[in-house]
Amino acid sequence: YLLRLALLIHIVKAIGAGEKVPDEATGETLEDAEAMIHWFRYETSRAYQLMHGPNDADLQALVTKIAKSGGSMTIRDIMQSNSRKYGKKEKVVDALNELKAAGIGDWIGSNTYSFDRYGVADRVADSDYQAVQPF
Repeated sequence: YLLRLALLIHIVKAIGAGEKVPDEATGETLEDAEAMIHWFRYETSRAYQLMHGPNDADLQALVTKIAKSGGSMTIRDIMQSNSRKYGKKEKVVDALNELKAAGIGDWIGSNTYSFDRYGVADRVADSDYQAVQPF
């Protein structure tokens, strides 16, 4: 796929610039194709993670809570936001580890959990996790 995509980029760049298509592609064209393949791979993985995200209503609520707070929260923030459900640190850590296992976010240090820059934070915003589909 790398070579096919590189060929496509090579042709589109030349035609877009109004030039005759050169016989040989440049190294830059191959790097562009490689970057696109990495992006496609990441986006495909992210899409599957979002489609098959946490089924548990409590985990969905936690994803929404973290997303609405800007994409990251500390254990303490989560405990303070719902002390009835997350009164103990172990409960919060277990829930966040479930999200990590599902491929939604990761730990930053030992006390903060965050979604990556392409994570669900931008897609959840002010909506219900299930209702928002980024596709």
